[in-house]
Amino acid sequence: MSARSWNSRQVANIGALLVLVVVAAFVAPALATDANPTVRHAAKASHIVRYEGKVETGGQLHFKAVKTDGRIVEVRRFGWGGVPITCEGGDTAHGGVMRGSMRVKKRRFAKVTRHNTFGDATHKVDGRFIRKHRAKGHLRVIGNFHGPYFHCDTGTLTWRAKRQ
Repeated sequence: MSARSWNSRQVANIGALLVLVVVAAFVAPALATDANPTVRHAAKASHIVRYEGKVETGGQLHFKAVKTDGRIVEVRRFGWGGVPITCEGGDTAHGGVMRGSMRVKKRRFAKVTRHNTFGDATHKVDGRFIRKHRAKGHLRVIGNFHGPYFHCDTGTLTWRAKRQ
C-alpha cells in the first residue's frame, strides 16, 4: 500500500474550502432573522404612556411607562414635587427626578439612587402596576440639602397614580 500524496494545489483547495465552511457556520446564523436580536427587537412595537398621581401626605408625582407588545417593561423619569420633608433645620417641600430607568418585572419596579446635585440625598422608589392603568408604591427621600436643611427624611410615603 502506498500513501497518497497531495500536491500543493489540492492542499490549497482543501484549505480554502475549510475556511469557507467555517465562515459560513458563523455568518449564516447571524444573518437569519430569528437568530439576530436586533432584527427581532425592531419588530416589537413599543410606545410610552404617562402616569400622574398623588403622594399620601401631599405633593404629586409623575412617570413614563414603556409598553412593548402590550406589556409594561420599563419606568422612566420618575419624578415628584411638593412632597413634605422634615429636617432638623425646619420642614420644607421637596421635589426631584430619579436618574435612569427602572426595569419592570412581574409588574413591579424599584430603584435607589444617590444625588449630590443639591446636597447629599438618597431617593428610594418602589411600585407595582395593580390594575389596568393604575399603579401604587412607596417613596422615601433621606439626606442633607443646601442651606438650613440637614438630616432630612420624608419617611416612607405611599403614592398612587393613574394613566393619563
